[in-house]
Amino acid sequence: MYHTTIKPAFFSLLAGMLAALSMPTAFAFLNPVAPLFLIIGLSFFFVLFTKIEKPGIAFLSGWFFGFGYFLISLFWIGNALLVEGNEYKWAWPLAVTGLPFMLSFFPALAVYATKKIAAHQDTIVQFLLFCVSLALCGWLRGNLFTGFPWNLFGYSWFHYLPVIQLVSVGGIYFLTLFSLLWCTAPALLFLERKKKTVMLVLLIALSFICNLGWGLHRLSTYEPAYEPGLTIRIVQPNIPQHEKWDGHKMLANFRKTIALSSKKAETEANTTYVIWPETTMSYLFLENPAFIKEITSFLKAIPGNTYLLSGALRRKKMDNDTFYFNSLVVISEQGDIESAYNKSHLVPFGEYIPLKKWIPLLPIVQFSGFIPGNGITTSQAGGETFPLFTPLICYEILFPGHVAKSDTDFIVNVTNDGWYGESAGPYQHMNMAVFRAIEEGVPVIRVANTGISGVINPMGQFFLKTRTYTEFVDDAPLPKRLGQKTPYRNNKETFFFVFIAFIFFFCVKKGALFRKFYCQL
Repeated sequence: MYHTTIKPAFFSLLAGMLAALSMPTAFAFLNPVAPLFLIIGLSFFFVLFTKIEKPGIAFLSGWFFGFGYFLISLFWIGNALLVEGNEYKWAWPLAVTGLPFMLSFFPALAVYATKKIAAHQDTIVQFLLFCVSLALCGWLRGNLFTGFPWNLFGYSWFHYLPVIQLVSVGGIYFLTLFSLLWCTAPALLFLERKKKTVMLVLLIALSFICNLGWGLHRLSTYEPAYEPGLTIRIVQPNIPQHEKWDGHKMLANFRKTIALSSKKAETEANTTYVIWPETTMSYLFLENPAFIKEITSFLKAIPGNTYLLSGALRRKKMDNDTFYFNSLVVISEQGDIESAYNKSHLVPFGEYIPLKKWIPLLPIVQFSGFIPGNGITTSQAGGETFPLFTPLICYEILFPGHVAKSDTDFIVNVTNDGWYGESAGPYQHMNMAVFRAIEEGVPVIRVANTGISGVINPMGQFFLKTRTYTEFVDDAPLPKRLGQKTPYRNNKETFFFVFIAFIFFFCVKKGALFRKFYCQL
């Protein structure tokens, strides 16, 4: 048993760092072995957990595990402060450590609760409650305090499309629960090899094999279908972040994007949706008829009916105040703004300052920020016969169950990952769009200023995909959504909470029956 806090804290930190390597990175050679790091990290951490006696030390160990995990997997966040010309580079250490510091309390709470409840239970009960508590605290992390469900354990299977088909049934939190069971189970065999333990591990392994087989079957029986006569044009202008809002270069950037968008004007589609990334235009262009005319000229030059779906910085003046919105607008060939969606889920400290009036620091007081929209909605371009789409801006794609209305045919996610350089950030962000497509059973069109743009079908397969820091334009057909809604789209997190309740019932309320059942096997 450990009699100090130093050893468990240090080794928990190490376990968290190892587990963090299971998340998407810019290093492609790590992708195939990503789940292996989660197996090592979680199994190592659970073995440490079983050696701890006091709930307080368990809490501390859980916090250090979380800090190691989030520090390594979210280290790229600090790159936003290193963009050329940023006067807040001094805050880089706070950005890199501040968010991991706060997020680490979620796994700390999970480990503390497990030790408090199961301190005197057998290893199997501790194992099950350990997995359930971490999964449940992952859900809490994704929903409390505006939510931040980034790098849930279930995302470690990003390279294995058959495995992640499970999210179409129960969502990413459901897959996270099973990932905890699958990846922590080896620790059970390390700790003990009793008959009941071996049988439980075999049962868990069987669940993985069954899920893999079902995922392969689901992918093999999928028949691709596309919206007739409709083409999607992906435009990735690759404008350096330090030049994007340079007043001397904004006009050149605007015209560069138009010129790039016109490169493939040979389309034979009846209708083309040209999609520009987040904040491609500012209100200076939207409010000036001369610039609207430039937009309509390039739209009319493309054969057939053409609509521009563009990220835009918009403003609205009321009385003596000016309000700003991070929006996605639909512009027709006639120059009309047919619809405008305002980003609803804003980024704390990036797009608004929580409790701003209570923080009397000059940079915060002067930060105007954005006004949130009215929530997720559907839009349309081209009339009632055209498919409905849900516009999402940047990290709104993170939130499972909150990315599409019931009548949505596809999702348009515009973003700008230029803030984060050639780091894990753009890859992790793109990865979540794949999971949302599978969960909802609808295609996702992702368009980045730079990052990874592409067309993702309802199975999570890329029909078209760009590379980071590449100027790019190409056309693709729009995949149709699945004929039937996925179980997740109908039921959201129902299966996740049913499994949570089932395991808690046997581990806590019926512990004696649970042990008796295994003893009889």
